[in-house]
Amino acid sequence: MWPESVVRLGRNTHPLGCAAGLASLALLKNDKTQKQIEGIEAIHHRLLNELSKNLLIERHRYCGTIAAFDLKIPLAYGDSISVNMRQFFQEKGLLVRPLGNTIYFMPPYCMTELELENAYQIVIDEIQRVRE
Repeated sequence: MWPESVVRLGRNTHPLGCAAGLASLALLKNDKTQKQIEGIEAIHHRLLNELSKNLLIERHRYCGTIAAFDLKIPLAYGDSISVNMRQFFQEKGLLVRPLGNTIYFMPPYCMTELELENAYQIVIDEIQRVRE
C-alpha cells in the first residue's frame, strides 16, 4: 500500500511540471515565437517544393515546424543505408534520424533561416551521395 502523501501527490499535478507547462504555453503564444514558427513553415514549404522538383523525394508534407518526406529509395526500417545516413547527419551536427525511407525535421523555434537551410543542404548532399 502506498503512503497517503504519495497517492495524494499522484492525484494532483506536480507544481514544477505545471509551472514549466505554463511557461511553455506563454512562449508559444508570444508574437516573436509565432513569427519564428511562420518563418520555419515558409522555409519548409519552399525547400520541400524545390526538393520534389529535383526528384529527390516524394510525399513531402509539413505542419507548422514539423516537416517530413520520403526518399525515392526503398529502405526498410533499420536498413544499413538508413543507419549510415543517421551517423553522417550526427557527424555534421544534425539530429535527423531516418525512419526507413522517411526523413523528418523538427527544428527548434529558435533555429535561424540559415541554419535550417544548411540542415536541408546537408540532407540533400547525403541523399545525392546515397543515390550514386
